[in-house]
Amino acid sequence: MKVRQFANPWKVALQLSLPRRLRILCHPGQPSHWQTLYKVCALNSFKIVTRPTSGYDLGFHFAEQGDCNLPAQTPVINRYCADISKRHVARMFADAFGYELEVDPTTYTGEMVEKSDANYTHDGRIVRGPISRNEVRSGYVYQRLVKATEGGDAIDLRTPLYAGKVPLVYIKRRPIAARFANENTSTEVRSTNEVFSPSELEQLSRFAALMGLDFGEADILRDRDSGLIFVVDVANTPAGPPNGLSRPAAKAAINHLASEFRSLALHFSRNRQSARTDKHFSSIAMLDFWCAGGAFQSLASAL
Repeated sequence: MKVRQFANPWKVALQLSLPRRLRILCHPGQPSHWQTLYKVCALNSFKIVTRPTSGYDLGFHFAEQGDCNLPAQTPVINRYCADISKRHVARMFADAFGYELEVDPTTYTGEMVEKSDANYTHDGRIVRGPISRNEVRSGYVYQRLVKATEGGDAIDLRTPLYAGKVPLVYIKRRPIAARFANENTSTEVRSTNEVFSPSELEQLSRFAALMGLDFGEADILRDRDSGLIFVVDVANTPAGPPNGLSRPAAKAAINHLASEFRSLALHFSRNRQSARTDKHFSSIAMLDFWCAGGAFQSLASAL
């Protein structure tokens, strides 16, 4: 029997010519409209599903804390990103960069930052050390004060990390007095090589792998005296683009990130049958994939 007996052959041909829509299972949470994952999926026409019983091509461990409980054979973005507390971030930063952010508040002399170990609290304050053990607050971390300032502004380098690659950097400015707030005076987008050196990009890739972070964003400060960079915070369910960015710049940025995410998601989905269960596989494998002769660019150009 011919197809035309059951359906218009032109419609069938059109349907067969369209690319299959990638289905991404977000679990245990799901992104809201203001989160980056929702936007990059929408721009790529990827479908977000939320029930493990639904058919899907790959998973996304969408949780700020906690282990992923999706089946081991399922390729999952951020499978091993189970802890983004500031204390854990500081430890992984020290391992990747070879110098410390966190300090012992009872022995450190000078200005330091006291802030909650939990995320999204924006409760940092500057204290002078050393302090007594009775003054050390439970549930808080103590870090060196990074002098990331220029003129009267505090400068925050909000940095997307996709499989160890930095697609772009948001330069966020706010008054020094409001350095721990989340309202920016202005934000601009810079190319990666304008902001970071090749060696710093290698260190950031290693940091992302140690964190198990396949997809996310980091808050980075550059100390004006030493020139060193410090990763002070990580978001594995980031929102964005950040406030203070013009509408045209925000549109260009999210479209660029969508292109990078497409490469990341397609690589995971195409390796569905070869997903391994050893710790840090997803991040380390993606780091190797990025380093192997610009594979991201060649994949993107082939699509």
